Amino acid sequence: MIVGSKIFLLSEVDSTNEYIKQMLKDSPEGTVVVADTQTAGKGRLGKTWYSPEGGLWMSVLLKHHDSCLFPLTAGVSICDTFQSYHISPRIKWPNDVLLNGKKIA
Repeated sequence: MIVGSKIFLLSEVDSTNEYIKQMLKDSPEGTVVVADTQTAGKGRLGKTWYSPEGGLWMSVLLKHHDSCLFPLTAGVSICDTFQSYHISPRIKWPNDVLLNGKKIA
């Protein structure tokens, strides 16, 4: 699997996650949907996700059996990347990345 082998760039969408769910059968694993804004972004447990222009709003299509580990790995990878620049975010279970008390990923 190559993440980003197919990328959809949208100016606005209700939810990148809902958009990618519609592509499950026809798109390869690793397909990415990116939007400038989301009008109905969704978080865990039905929480709304504020998604104004200027952020990075994206979803990645994962079909593999161990894809549940991807969000956890992504959170740790984001923190590792920031730490290489001497910036120290923290992880709020299961995969939220916080910096100065604000969610950044």
